[in-house]
Amino acid sequence: MGEKTFAPSCLIYYLGFKERIPNLGHHTLFFENDLDDHIDAIYKDKKWPEHPLFYTCCPSKTDAGVAPKGHENVFLLMPLATGINDDEPTRERYLQLMIKRLERFTGTTGLTEKLDYKKVTVSATL
Repeated sequence: MGEKTFAPSCLIYYLGFKERIPNLGHHTLFFENDLDDHIDAIYKDKKWPEHPLFYTCCPSKTDAGVAPKGHENVFLLMPLATGINDDEPTRERYLQLMIKRLERFTGTTGLTEKLDYKKVTVSATL
């Protein structure tokens, strides 16, 4: 049998915003940084990525029933290496990186202050 390659873990934020976010689709990939660097951080270097890539899902764009009227429901998913050091300050730093990129992409500001729900999970053991 050959060497096994584990599937990546994921940092997932479930977010609720107090207002609608313009210019955001149901599915959005934030892959403007180097894909190979992120892949190396997961499979080769086993560390948090320096310039993370992530996926955003905003189901309230297509289903009004998943968020209160005038609010937005957003999931942020960032693939990670398994077995890396994990703590709340690191997770929060990456949340802020993702939110800043979301703001640039959508032309909005102050999204952190507009949060009215936040839950974080990690899929697989870090």
